[in-house]
Amino acid sequence: MEKERLVIVDDEELIRNLLNLTLSNSDYNVIYTGDSKGAVKLLDIYDDVVDLLITDVRMKGIDGMALYNAYRAKYSDIKVVFITGNSDFDGIKIIEQDVNAMIVEKPFSQAELVILVHGFLDG
Repeated sequence: MEKERLVIVDDEELIRNLLNLTLSNSDYNVIYTGDSKGAVKLLDIYDDVVDLLITDVRMKGIDGMALYNAYRAKYSDIKVVFITGNSDFDGIKIIEQDVNAMIVEKPFSQAELVILVHGFLDG
């Protein structure tokens, strides 16, 4: 059975590495990048074989919402998890209405992340 593929986008290296380590050790195929431009390249390369996009909301350059809007137009059924330290941001209402998107507020434990990702992908 093929592992589910996750793309992680976070401009904070420590967070990005922690997400990668946690989810890779939980039997997911993880690819990651530090910015939205890199994410666009990865999403284009892997095209329709991405099961879940995990992105920080606030990043330098193209933020998580802009990435979501660009990718959502191309792939309407991809699941997206937004990670944020503050759930009060432009676009939150759009995310709340999208059954294939959810918001996770920091802080969270590694175990909580694994349970959340597993449930979201299986749900």
